[in-house]
Amino acid sequence: MSLDAAPFRYDAWSALLAEIVTADGRVDYGRLVARRALLDAFVGALAARSPESDPAAFPTEDDRLAYWLNAYNAFTLHAVLAEYPITSVWKTRDGQFFQRRRHRAGGRAVSLDDIEHEILRGSFAEPRIHFAINCGSNGCPPMRPQAFEPNGIRDTLRAATEQFLGSEWNCRIDRAARRVFISRIFKMYAEDFAGAAGTTEEYRAGVLRFVAQHTGVARDEIADYEVVYNTYDWGL
Repeated sequence: MSLDAAPFRYDAWSALLAEIVTADGRVDYGRLVARRALLDAFVGALAARSPESDPAAFPTEDDRLAYWLNAYNAFTLHAVLAEYPITSVWKTRDGQFFQRRRHRAGGRAVSLDDIEHEILRGSFAEPRIHFAINCGSNGCPPMRPQAFEPNGIRDTLRAATEQFLGSEWNCRIDRAARRVFISRIFKMYAEDFAGAAGTTEEYRAGVLRFVAQHTGVARDEIADYEVVYNTYDWGL
């Protein structure tokens, strides 16, 4: 185990994101290709240190959460570049975009699925991670133009969630039809919003409760609304 307890820094990652993320939260892959060395350097820093290999450098849960959110997004961009140009993350050479353990975090080989399901979903009980990690698809939340920092990260996650739900493509309340049209993310990860033992009705209630908490809409106003899940866009 390393004795290096110096805080992990995200300055270089933030600087790169500021250059490659567009105003609407998309990635300019042409610019990223030209700055490949900067991404490689940050991926190398992630490979060298992690909360598992250097726990003293990540003393709080928020330190660890920030690391894994940034790692997921950086590894996703790195994996896309390895296959670029592609039209979708499902159009990769081996079809194992999320399953292949192609990256290292603190010396441990990890896949994107490992980070999302085992680490982020398994360790943090924070459903708002789904509005912070970007899987390289149009249906994902917009990419943040700067790194996630430990300080104030829960407020950052709330802001990211509110931004996501503020788009009618991701959340639209049709009062006339008494329906809420919502991103399919809420169906894909229903248990994160309503609990692992949830029934269909409990999932619906969990989604509506979450929407009310993050949009300012009164919970009672939409309590009996139907939830309709939108089609997910996997285009790059």
